[in-house]
Amino acid sequence: MGPTLARLASQFRDVIADMPASRRTAVLIFMGLIISSMTALMMWARQPEFQVLFAGLSQADSASIVTRLREKKVPYELQSGGAAVLVPSEHVHEARLALAEEGIPSGGGIGFEIFDRSTLGVTDFVQRVNYQRALQGELARTIGQIRGVESARVHIVMPDRSLFAEQQRKPSASVIVKLAGGAVLPAGQVKAIVHLVASAVEGMESKSVTVVDARGNILAGGRPEAEDQQLTATQMEFKTQLERRLEGRVESMLAKVVGSGRAVARVDVDLNMRRVERTRELYDPEKQVVRSERRIKEASESGQAAAGGVPGVQSNVTASEQASPASQGAGGRSTQKSNRVTETVNYEIDKTIERVVEPTGDVRRVSVAVMVDGTYTTPAGGGAPQFQPRGQAELTNFTQLVSAAIGINQQRGDTVQVVSVPFQPAVPEGADLGVSAQQEFILTLVKYVLGVIALALIFFFVIRPLLAWVAALELRARPAREGLAAGHEGMALPGGMMAALQGPQPEPEKTPQQLEIEEGRRIYEEVYSFVSENPEKTADILRGWVKERP
Repeated sequence: MGPTLARLASQFRDVIADMPASRRTAVLIFMGLIISSMTALMMWARQPEFQVLFAGLSQADSASIVTRLREKKVPYELQSGGAAVLVPSEHVHEARLALAEEGIPSGGGIGFEIFDRSTLGVTDFVQRVNYQRALQGELARTIGQIRGVESARVHIVMPDRSLFAEQQRKPSASVIVKLAGGAVLPAGQVKAIVHLVASAVEGMESKSVTVVDARGNILAGGRPEAEDQQLTATQMEFKTQLERRLEGRVESMLAKVVGSGRAVARVDVDLNMRRVERTRELYDPEKQVVRSERRIKEASESGQAAAGGVPGVQSNVTASEQASPASQGAGGRSTQKSNRVTETVNYEIDKTIERVVEPTGDVRRVSVAVMVDGTYTTPAGGGAPQFQPRGQAELTNFTQLVSAAIGINQQRGDTVQVVSVPFQPAVPEGADLGVSAQQEFILTLVKYVLGVIALALIFFFVIRPLLAWVAALELRARPAREGLAAGHEGMALPGGMMAALQGPQPEPEKTPQQLEIEEGRRIYEEVYSFVSENPEKTADILRGWVKERP
């Protein structure tokens, strides 16, 4: 191909030299534009294709990755404010393996790899602090794997061990989560985070874990107000699910009549979310039961006492006679009898204790709004279809169907409103393809298509016209055929007569210029035939020339 291209270049110079000045200038300008465009296209096509190395990185991880890539002299690009790092596609896997060997990315924190580089002479206090840091980092990485969580940080408070069990304090933890985009963590995921942290720390209870989002909202905590907030979130989720279920029931029913996508329902449910607990004690005085009984019986007797002791007055006088003058007047000594009976009976009144907890979520009122598309008629003279609202009788039937489908109670104050309005035509949604993969495929396809188009333009508007001009030179340089003879007074003989008179003539010898022109024409025909018969191979050859460019 080298000598062939050299001959083509020589012929091209000869053609340019034979052109008028104005035409030569236009051709050179056109060739300059083609060469510039082709050079820019080749430079753009040879640019490396960057692919995502890591995404969703923290600033610390991004800085570490960029430093390592600079040391290894690997080109890179930053996107999403530094949260995503891109490298050429041929370096993606190699860079990931090299960074993974160094423990990068670390997830924005340090984990148990902190003990991989521990040194001798570390105190017990430093070991405990390192263990706490490692545990916090590992929990943060684990929580960051939950769907909807972009990043997380965990703070653990681990009290010192006490010699007395009664004085030992429980550990506690605080978790802050940064949600991805407008994601909302449902109550189930929040509860999972709480139990995950509590189970990972020895002695920690679930009520000692507090979860907060990046906006400062308490998602879970041990305080009563936090529990109330969690209960409120659960109630709102229940309300939303109930409304969506009723809306789906109405829309699916009307779709059978008016068609799919031609009816929209919105339901608002007013729920009684009060949590009421009642405790009632009932007493029945007619029903008495002996609770306790106490009986005391006491008896005493008095009689005549015999005299005795030391002779004298004191020995002959009894204690009662000394204490009571009246008894002394009786004229004799005697004893008294006494009997006491005490009975105490305690009765218990019949009592009934009732503890009533009213269920939450009682429906107090339901409001339903339904929009139904009308009918469309085409005018007799043609034109755009005209909207016709549905009749009142049909709307009344729809209202009755909706009321029966979701259980409308007029006594409760429920309302249903059905109207017929024109709907805008729905925009068809494309196939659910991965955006990044689709864009990458399109860009690659565009590169090859533009390259083929550029090569085709160069061939048809540059190479082919030049070869045509080379062939035209042969026609201009070909000597005039012998067919005219100088006759009497310069008159030409009739056609063919001169040849008949002179007989067969030898073919005139060709000049070097004619031979070069014929060689160029032959090369043109060979190139044109090869390109026409092997377009794919031609494209491969041209693509190889582009890659061989220094």
